[in-house]
Amino acid sequence: MPTVLIVEDDELLRHMYQVVFEHEGFTVKVAGDGQSALVAVKQSLPDVILLDVVMPKVGGIEMLTKLRANRAWQHVPVVVTTSLTDTATAEAALAAGATKFIQKATTGRKRWSK
Repeated sequence: MPTVLIVEDDELLRHMYQVVFEHEGFTVKVAGDGQSALVAVKQSLPDVILLDVVMPKVGGIEMLTKLRANRAWQHVPVVVTTSLTDTATAEAALAAGATKFIQKATTGRKRWSK
């Protein structure tokens, strides 16, 4: 059974991804930030990583750079996700070695400020 490491700081999204991947037959490991994810990768190399960009401690692009710098981890496919809408983020992720880049759907919610 293939293993996916889901690296997402949003608990609801992390759980949703977990349910979907488990339904598809994956063994699922989860991490809420890049630092925890790097520890998880050291413990057991996943077959694929789903990686959010904006996270506490170690962000997605930084984590991806560290993955690609390690020969033992270079081959693992990494799908980068984000709700950021700028093209620079996508370009940075792909330049850092992302296998694919997926734009998360936005809810259309307005952000209110005082």
